[in-house]
Amino acid sequence: MFRIRNQQLDTIAMKRFVDRVETTLMDEWFMRKNFQEEKERLPLRQMIEHGISIAQRYGLETEQDLVFFLLNMIEIGPQFHEHPPIQRLVADKSLAFSERKHELLSLASGEWDAAARIGDANAYWAEVLPDYWRAQDVD
Repeated sequence: MFRIRNQQLDTIAMKRFVDRVETTLMDEWFMRKNFQEEKERLPLRQMIEHGISIAQRYGLETEQDLVFFLLNMIEIGPQFHEHPPIQRLVADKSLAFSERKHELLSLASGEWDAAARIGDANAYWAEVLPDYWRAQDVD
């Protein structure tokens, strides 16, 4: 008899989640259906997987919470969560993430602007996804 372990189910569920997020982001950014060869030109999948690992360090678990974090990481900047007022809220595990998210959304736009100025997004992604960027230099 063939048996699937819980860890295998978690891996399959995470792959499907990443697939859905990748497709949604591609369709939203390009305002049309995207094809596999287009997806392969961007490191979006690797960016999503990396963002999930960062979000999980803050205790985020639900798909909704992970997507909230990922969207901010991609749209605001990959290091947005390092801005002290944002980091305090994201890291505060004494609150449910829904409460933390409410507080995050209540922050003044100046705080989000400051978060967007942390680091250089291209340098960050080049550091965490070196294989992708090396391949781009060769082409």
